[in-house]
Amino acid sequence: KIVFKNATLQVLNSAYAHSNVEAEWRGSCLDLHAQMTRAMHLRTPVAFIFQCQGPTPQFNVYDLVHISPIINNQNKVLGVLAIGRDHGFYKQMESQEIRRREYYLRALLDTFPFMVWMKDKESRFLACNDAFAKVAKQLSVHDLEGKTDYDYFAAEAAASYVEGDLEVMRTGACKMNIEPIVKSDGETHWAETFKSCVVVNDEVI
Repeated sequence: KIVFKNATLQVLNSAYAHSNVEAEWRGSCLDLHAQMTRAMHLRTPVAFIFQCQGPTPQFNVYDLVHISPIINNQNKVLGVLAIGRDHGFYKQMESQEIRRREYYLRALLDTFPFMVWMKDKESRFLACNDAFAKVAKQLSVHDLEGKTDYDYFAAEAAASYVEGDLEVMRTGACKMNIEPIVKSDGETHWAETFKSCVVVNDEVI
């Protein structure tokens, strides 16, 4: 027996009542009640995706429902508490967490006083820090994304850098080297470089 419904649930009940999807709504509610019974029987919280296509898109339901049994001091189950939130809320929180981690990584990269960059298998830049962007004479680190060494450095030097990338990916071994950084305008700097494969799920990316 339901002893409390919040305003949202009452609105949904009204929206689905006498609609062409009322039967589907009742079926979803029965599934939810079954999960409530399960939580009471197991005496442990359960999570359940409660979903139903509404009579109109605004009433579509896709909620993650947390169901917890209510147990008194005598260890007797009195009922359950079910709290549902739009699953999109969790997707939003996950997206915010990913962005937060990206900000941390970006701050870490730009704190290094030396050049840091990352390339894909085709030697295209995926990311770099401010120090590298300055050497490439770019205002933003994002300007280098998708570009190659040939876009910023002398052709002979760029070919050498790419060959070094291929060697590291081919052998899987780290490589340290002292090599010239030759810009397209001929300006040259010497740098100690360290290259290593980036491996995700046992695959070089």
